[in-house]
Amino acid sequence: GDFDNSWSAPGYLLDNTTTALRDDASMIPAGPGSAYVTWTRDGIVYAQKMVVGGVVSANAALVSADATSDRVALEWFVSGDRLGTAAVDRRVVDGEWGTLASVSPDGAGHVRYEDHAVTPGLTYEYRLSWPTASGRDFSAASSIHVPLQLAFALAGARPNPASSQDCRIAYSLAQAGMATLELYDVRGRRVAMLAVGSRGIGEQLASFGRVPAAVPGIYWVRLRQGHLSATARLVMTE
Repeated sequence: GDFDNSWSAPGYLLDNTTTALRDDASMIPAGPGSAYVTWTRDGIVYAQKMVVGGVVSANAALVSADATSDRVALEWFVSGDRLGTAAVDRRVVDGEWGTLASVSPDGAGHVRYEDHAVTPGLTYEYRLSWPTASGRDFSAASSIHVPLQLAFALAGARPNPASSQDCRIAYSLAQAGMATLELYDVRGRRVAMLAVGSRGIGEQLASFGRVPAAVPGIYWVRLRQGHLSATARLVMTE
């Protein structure tokens, strides 16, 4: 490592009364990327602080973020000198910053926070801020979108009227699992079926492709998943 230039380059004299007859040294952690080193020279004990790559002021970077419709979970990693206490700041994009909470890094330099006061559909920016000798310093702002509440729903054909050459259906699943789209004519005869559970949750657009058995007219599409079922009417053209 390198000397921390906020310390005396030759080290600080700790004790000149020792009777040690040999030179010795030891090291203890001093936060992420730094350590305190003590040594004995000519019977005198000295101390110095060492850092990796020179002196680095506290620097926080977002390493993970997870958003659902009711919460945003964030994790930062703090390198350089350890922060004592930092603030989690938030704003709606282009809005005013406000402080949500005070946080401190754990023993490995990680800061974690969960924000439960979120509105589905909005995008927020988050950052850490902390006091410095000249005022406050800030991490980079990170933009997080809060998704809308997931729902089981069938929007129907897109477009409607639909073409028998490429019949596309808009739908939404709230949970993972086997699900199907089925296309019925007015006599109740199933003319096409499509498994859609593997496509995942949320809003989707699936295509039956070409439906050879379909003729122009009125049809019904049904979405099934477990005990849930939804139907929508569509008009089929050539």
